[in-house]
Parts: sequence; structure tokens; C-alpha cells
Amino acid sequence: MRGLMTGTVVPVALVGMLLVAAPALADFDPPPPPGPTGPPPGPPPGPTGPPAGGDETTTGSGGATDSGGTNVGSAGNCAVVSSPSYLGLSCGTGSADTRSPKEILGKSDVPGCWNDKLTQAELDAMGLENRDGNTWYWERCLTGIDPKTKELEPGGIRITVGLVSKGPDDKVVTLDPHQQVLVALFSKDGTIPPPIAGVSPNARPRVGGWVSFFDGTDDEVTVDAGAVILRAHVARLLVEPLGEGKAPQVTCAGSGYRAQRGETRADHPAGCWYRYQQSSADEDGNSYPVTMTAHWVVDVSADGGATFSRFNTFDKSQTTEVPVTEIQAIVVP
Repeated sequence: MRGLMTGTVVPVALVGMLLVAAPALADFDPPPPPGPTGPPPGPPPGPTGPPAGGDETTTGSGGATDSGGTNVGSAGNCAVVSSPSYLGLSCGTGSADTRSPKEILGKSDVPGCWNDKLTQAELDAMGLENRDGNTWYWERCLTGIDPKTKELEPGGIRITVGLVSKGPDDKVVTLDPHQQVLVALFSKDGTIPPPIAGVSPNARPRVGGWVSFFDGTDDEVTVDAGAVILRAHVARLLVEPLGEGKAPQVTCAGSGYRAQRGETRADHPAGCWYRYQQSSADEDGNSYPVTMTAHWVVDVSADGGATFSRFNTFDKSQTTEVPVTEIQAIVVP
């Protein structure tokens, strides 16, 4: 993505079919994420997922690493479906698109990198604004499909996402209708978002400073159809600041604590706090692959929310690239 921006380029993480990377954070301190927006209107097709109560580990429709039970049941007169990548009350009909990438694309080229303008909600969530003629875009890049044969390559599709600021004279790349259909099929995350490791009180941590991690996405999702309500929330976080499988592991309740400037672990000890001992200069990409796992709990109500009962639980993980810098000292002779 170098050479494509006139402002800040932030290598970000997001979706992939079989492999996922996650967003690196720009040198800003974003405000808390907006409240849940819920699923798009209209009920999905009838339940087609694994048998109720089955445990599984998948990469999910949104590219995150998922584990836990998928449950298919009923409440009132609605079928209820809950999995790490999907949450909904199923009362409609429809069919999935099972075409190959080649069939979907037709004569269109395999997408490379393209730009999507940030919505106002996304700008607010990331602490950004369009000004001085510059506009913020997601820059998404797709790999995993042979550009000549349009066949899937070993390892599957991967879509990485970056934040770029473009000026009036910079080129903005868009997708044609066939490419849009392909991308929507392979990168759609469903209702449950993968966690994004937010860093506070400063978005760019420095060696020796306390860092409080928090989930930068919606931590509550509700789907309702009259008296039947399906409600999911993040009950706890597990954070691996140095990367998946590497000690230490940090845990905290809920979606973590977004610390304010000047706050440390002594102020809010219940958060997911960590203090880096060395910079990320020697790491791949000059950043630490922080792995965050959100534990979701799903409850269902058949009486308009008067009472709820446990429906299922699952985990959803994703990696966020977080650069850690040394404290720069100025030596005065």
C-alpha cells in the first residue's frame, strides 16, 4: 500500500477465508466503539448449520478463528440459530450461492486492491475525520485466487485491510458488480464481529508503559422478531500480547477497559493490562501480533425479554498488529 496515500497508512487486519491478520492501529487514540447496530433487516434462511450443541473450530465467514458450540433450536414460533459467525431468528426462505469464483466473476478480473470510503460511524469509532481535502478509505487487498485461471489457490482466500488517507488527486479504486458479489461472499462476517484489539491509553504503546487492551468492536448483538429475542454479549477477553501461543496470557471481564491518558493498572486493575519489555523493531512487520479472544454468551427469550435462558457460548479470535516503540531520549550536550 506504499505510495497510495497522502496521509497515514495503517496496515490493518481483517478478514480471510482460511487465514487472518488484523488491523494495526494508527497513531491516534480512538473513542469507544459505537453501540450495536444489529443484523440487516429480514430473516435469514432456515437453519442449515451443524447439529445443535456441536463443538467446532473454524475460520468463520468473517475470517476470525472461531471455537465453541453451534446451536439450532426454537423459541416461540421461530427457529433460532447461533454460531460464532452467525446469529439470527430464522423464519424466511432462500438459498446460498455455491458458485465458484470463476463463475461469479465471469469476464471480470480477479480483484486486487480496492478502496471503500469510511462511513461516518466508522470515522467516529476510529477517531478520524475527513478534512483539508483528504478522505479516509479502507484499502482492501485480496489474494488466494489465481488471476489467470480464477481458481482458488492452496490456503484459500485472504483479504487484508488498511486505512489510507487520500487527497483529491489520488486514485480511488472501486469494484465492478461481479467483483462486489465475490468479495461479499468471501468476506462477509455475519452478525458476530471478530474482536479487534484496541490499545489504550495511547494507540501506539511504548516500552515500559502500561497498556490496557479492549475490544474495539461491538460487544453486544441483539436480534428480535416480536416476542422472540436472541441476545449475545462478550463475557470476557483473553489477550496474548506477544502473539498466539506465547506467554503471557491476560484475561479480564467484559470487553476490557479503555484507559484514559495518565491511567495505569493501579487505577483499574480489573482491565487487561500489560507492559511491554522491548520494542517490536525485531518482530515481523515491526509489530507484535496481539491475539484477542472474545468469549460470547448467547441468551434467548420467548416472552419479549421478560425472562432469558442460556442458548449457547462460543469464542471468536483475531490478531491485531500492534507496533511498540522505544521511548526516545534527547541528549543535550
